[in-house]
Amino acid sequence: MKKCIYFLVSLLFFSCDKIPGVNNIALPPESSNYSEKQGLLVEKYTYPKDTINLLGDNYLIADAWVSHNFKNRTSKEINLDYLVFFCSFKNIKTNEYFIDQTKGDIFAVLEHNIDSYGHGFEGLGKKYSHYSIFFKDKNIENLPDTIKIFVKNRKETKELNFYKYSSSNN
Repeated sequence: MKKCIYFLVSLLFFSCDKIPGVNNIALPPESSNYSEKQGLLVEKYTYPKDTINLLGDNYLIADAWVSHNFKNRTSKEINLDYLVFFCSFKNIKTNEYFIDQTKGDIFAVLEHNIDSYGHGFEGLGKKYSHYSIFFKDKNIENLPDTIKIFVKNRKETKELNFYKYSSSNN
């Protein structure tokens, strides 16, 4: 049964470029540096240097930022309706920027304090994957000074505070 599911998911993944419009969807920015170079960066956030345990593996936060994205892969037109907070986790043991979600329900582990349309992981497979929070309010003047992510483990909840870089340097 497991092999059948993997086959169907793989088939769907590899056939996505045959569906009109799907092969031209803009990929999320891979880092704050990439966003900055492409003119997409809205704000960098400082982040805690603590080790975080997620689903039995230890991670460090490698990057945190708010960004727009392009309207599609071939366009350089910025999509102002796309306003997302990204947080990259780096696995200490494997050095991958990817959280292995096959170990459990990651969404039961991560919560946040943002009024959003949702949260989840965006990225390019095992190359990179970011925890993403999609803002309801697209006005960049209303970005919060502090974004909180709550990491829930069996025994405790750890609060991670991210501070606007521009606010922390004033």
